[in-house]
Amino acid sequence: MPHDLTLESYRTIFTNSRIVHSLLVSVVVALAGTAVSMVVTVLCAYGLSRPRSFGHRTILMALVVTMFFGGGMIPTSRVVVAVITLFYAVGYWNSFFDALLYLPDNGKWPLQMIIYTYTLQGNFIPGPGSPTGSIWDSRRLLRCRCRWRW
Repeated sequence: MPHDLTLESYRTIFTNSRIVHSLLVSVVVALAGTAVSMVVTVLCAYGLSRPRSFGHRTILMALVVTMFFGGGMIPTSRVVVAVITLFYAVGYWNSFFDALLYLPDNGKWPLQMIIYTYTLQGNFIPGPGSPTGSIWDSRRLLRCRCRWRW
C-alpha cells in the first residue's frame, strides 16, 4: 500500500513538452478526422436517401454490399450518427500505425506513438537529447524482441 498520495507522476508527464505536443497532435487529428469522416458519411447518406439522385442505385448497391461484408453502416437517425461519430473519434484517437509508417520525425508523433515507444523500450520517452529518437530504432528493437522464443 502506498503511504503518500502525490501527483508527482502527472507533473513529470505534463511538464515534458514532447508529451504535451503529442497530446495536441492527437486531439487535432481525432477532431479533424472525425469531422471530415462525418461530413462525408452524412452527405453520402443524405444523397442516397433521395431516390432520384445521380447514380443512386449503383452507389447504394455498392454500399449495401460493403455493409454486409465489411461492416459498414448508413446513418438513418441521430442516434446512429452519434454512434458512428463516436466510432470515428475512437478510431482516430487510437491510431498510431499511420505515425509508425509515415512519420520518422518524432516531433510530429501523436500521443499514441509516444506511449507505444515508451512501452516498447521501457522507461524511455523520446525527446530532444534522447539516445534513440527515431522510429527506425524502435523498429529495430521490435525486430529483436520478435526473435525471442517463448
